[in-house]
This record gives sequence, structure tokens and C-alpha cells, in this order.
Amino acid sequence: MANLKKEVMSLISRFDAAQEAFSANSAELKEMRKKHKKELKKANAEAKAARIEVEALKAELAILRAGAPAKKATKAKRSPGRPKKATTAAAKPAAKPAAKRGPGRPKKATTAKPAAGGAKKGPGRPKKATTAKPAAGGAKKGPGRPRKTPAVPASPLVAIAGVGPAMAKQFEAAGVKTPAAMAKLSNVKMAAILAKCGPRYRNADSAKMQTYRDAATAAK
Repeated sequence: MANLKKEVMSLISRFDAAQEAFSANSAELKEMRKKHKKELKKANAEAKAARIEVEALKAELAILRAGAPAKKATKAKRSPGRPKKATTAAAKPAAKPAAKRGPGRPKKATTAKPAAGGAKKGPGRPKKATTAKPAAGGAKKGPGRPRKTPAVPASPLVAIAGVGPAMAKQFEAAGVKTPAAMAKLSNVKMAAILAKCGPRYRNADSAKMQTYRDAATAAK
């Protein structure tokens, strides 16, 4: 029961506080409304005075337009401007007779060409010495540059990874000329061919030979 009384009292105090706040806000709103009404009334009075002033200006402008003199329809004539110059045929001077030209510069003396059998010209520049071609049966030219050896087609075994031209040559000598044939070789035959390829291939184990077979299968 005591708790209920406390809750009721707290609710009453909250209600009183809310009512006071509302009344305070309503008083502020009333003041703001009064202020806005005053400003609105002042603005309306200023607008009315401006309209009256505009009407007065319109009336004054109409009076000024009615009393202005009408413009003349005829345009003012232009001034005659500068007088033209009198051009008489007699004012032109008579054409002067063409003066004769002088003798001008004397012509250059041209030496006469010597007659046939006369003095010949100097020897001039000597001609370049040209080596005579050897007669038929004479000394032949040197051998010159050696001809290029024809390109040998690359072996198809070179396409296998780890197989060079020398190794491919040994396999072809043994009758193995394609990657497919190399992939089918036994360990015994492949070891015999690898032994001819050099000391580093003589002791090839089965794993090394299987690597060559796999590379040959991939190169098909």
C-alpha cells in the first residue's frame, strides 16, 4: 500500500510539471503570435504606401507624355559634303616623247674558234687508269668465298626434352627415328644406345630411361 501511494504521488508530481511546462509554452506562443501580428500589420502598411507611390508615379508619367511635343516626321537633310574635284581633259599634260636608250654596255669580246689543223687544247686532266680485262685463257680469278653448306633438316628426336643433336644421331643410327619409337624402347636397348652418347650417359638407371620415355610420349 505504501508503494502504491508513492507511485501515485510521483505521477501527480509529473503531471503538475508537465502542466506547468505546457502553460509556459502556451505563454511563449501567445507572445510570438502578438509579435508576428505586429510585424504583419507593419508590412501591410508599407506595401499599401508603396502601391500609392506607384500610382502617383504612373499618373505623373501620363501627364508628361501628354505634354511632350510630337516628333517631326520629315528627316533632316544631310549636308552637301565636300565638293567634287573638277576634272578637265585639258588639265592632263601631253604625253612626253619616248627618250632613246643609250648604247648600253659593250659586248664581251668572243675569241674565235681555231681553224681546222690549228693549235690544239691542252691535255687537261689525266684519265683514270682502268685495269684491262684478262684475255681468254689468262689467269683465272681466285676461289672467292666458300659456298654455304646446305642446311640439314633437324631430327624429330630433338623435340624430346633432354635430347640433343648428337644423342639424336646415335638413336637414328640404331634405327630409332621417331619419338614414338623411342617411347617403346626397352631398358636394355636404350642403355646400349646411351652408352655410345658419352661417359655421362653410360650408367643411366631405369628412372633416367623412364624419364626419356615420358618425354618422348609427350613429344608425339
